[in-house]
Amino acid sequence: MVRQRKFPRREHLTALCTTAVFVLTLFFHSQSSCQPVLDPYLLPFVEQPSAGPTNIGTPRLKRLSKGEKAYFPVVVQFKGSAAKLRETGFRPTLVREGLATGYASLATIRRLRENPEVVFVEAAHILQPVNDVSTVVIGARAAQRDSNLTGKGVLIGLVDTGIDWTHGDFRNPDGSTRILYLLDFSDPGDVDGDGDLDGPGPYGGTLYTREQIQAALDGTGQVQEEDRVGHGTHVAGSAAGNGLATGPPYPDHAFAGVAPEADLVVVKATRTEGSGILDTDQIHAIAFIDSVADVLGEPVVVNISLGGHNGPHDGTTLVEQFVDGMFGRGIRGKAFVAAAGNDGDDPIHASGSFSDTKRSYTIRLQIEDYEAKDGTKNDYVSVEVWYPGTASLSFTAKGPSGSQVGPVRTGQHNYNDSPEGLIWVDNASQGRDPRNGDRSVLFQVYDYHADRPPKSGVWTLTLQGTSGHFDLWIASASMDAELLDYLDPSIKVGVPGSARNAITVGSYITKKEWTDLDGHRLTGSTVRSRQ
Repeated sequence: MVRQRKFPRREHLTALCTTAVFVLTLFFHSQSSCQPVLDPYLLPFVEQPSAGPTNIGTPRLKRLSKGEKAYFPVVVQFKGSAAKLRETGFRPTLVREGLATGYASLATIRRLRENPEVVFVEAAHILQPVNDVSTVVIGARAAQRDSNLTGKGVLIGLVDTGIDWTHGDFRNPDGSTRILYLLDFSDPGDVDGDGDLDGPGPYGGTLYTREQIQAALDGTGQVQEEDRVGHGTHVAGSAAGNGLATGPPYPDHAFAGVAPEADLVVVKATRTEGSGILDTDQIHAIAFIDSVADVLGEPVVVNISLGGHNGPHDGTTLVEQFVDGMFGRGIRGKAFVAAAGNDGDDPIHASGSFSDTKRSYTIRLQIEDYEAKDGTKNDYVSVEVWYPGTASLSFTAKGPSGSQVGPVRTGQHNYNDSPEGLIWVDNASQGRDPRNGDRSVLFQVYDYHADRPPKSGVWTLTLQGTSGHFDLWIASASMDAELLDYLDPSIKVGVPGSARNAITVGSYITKKEWTDLDGHRLTGSTVRSRQ
């Protein structure tokens, strides 16, 4: 007996088609909402109010207001060929495995936003510096003595605020320099203020060779670079100082570093004489050091004692993806070392979980009294909240005198040009972040007008939801600021220390009276999914 095939009735078929279309619409909406996406820090410049705070790499704001040539340093994640990016006006500087650093005008950023080849456009965030007996305690002296591991034949690349190239610890016993190359991004810096680093060196700046440095030491040449901050010289001494400059009453080599016979490649990555370094310039510095190691055929260790708290703290920022692509498994003879940070005891992280019995969190943010800077957009506090892409929440910010924005729900953004500063809140207005699939809130208060800086005092940040966990960080602040409620001492390793292929180094007290974690310790690792 042959069974007759049964076909769906017409009304059932219509229902099935309608359901399929609905499901496909949801699927493609969820897919397309992930890309392309701009870094929320760029949105105030691209949309209203037309300018955000200078806590990211920007051209001089006067150039923007006058419509003059002006570029933002950015990192772009893309699919396909980088040639498609150039068609938007984007000027790539370094391209590796679907990531490109470069410069983009506001018009170009808008075109990148519409380009289907673009996944994410990340702003250049500013990193800050974040070291007698420590080499003994960590075992460096024993390694040098027992295994002859002195760094000889190895390059140490240092990306920091510069180096005192005249210091005796960075010379060989015959007085010759141990520095093979010194690249100075601050000379001349961004002279015209268009956002693009000037100078003839690789990626801009001025490059000095070992021969030029030696000539300057001998009095027959000149090197303009100075480490006026001192942090870079301090880090270089800890990593590779040989102790030759040690003087009485201490014995020779008493304060040598971990690798006293290593060769040095140094990048002064600050664009000015300050201490802030754009993470795009950090990438270029690493790439330069990497190229030197390739040419010389030597193993290399790159050290970055800098950090920041922008991003989800899970190693998925584009800067960290760049790092992971250059170091790690399968890449022999190359290591990347990053500082964990100095925020172990600082109240910069809060967290919570929504449930049927806990649907609201109010977190107080204390902005200490401070002296406002001259000009605009340079006094600010930025707070980031990260929560699962499958969840939703609302966010409300309220100033000490009652100025308010919110509740701002998932998928929205809003701002208030208030007497307490311009208050900006973006709550995943572009959808889920394609870097990790999560959603984020960006709250910023800043001096859009010179006479309205962020008001000091207690701000209240209210989060409301029904399910899901959230993490909240003070991402950056130009003045002292701290959280007062729901503090979480974990997950304070900053960028780029949360990169998956980074060797991230914390600290502890080495004094004889006790051995314990010190006040700069970093508790926890990265976000919970990676602990």
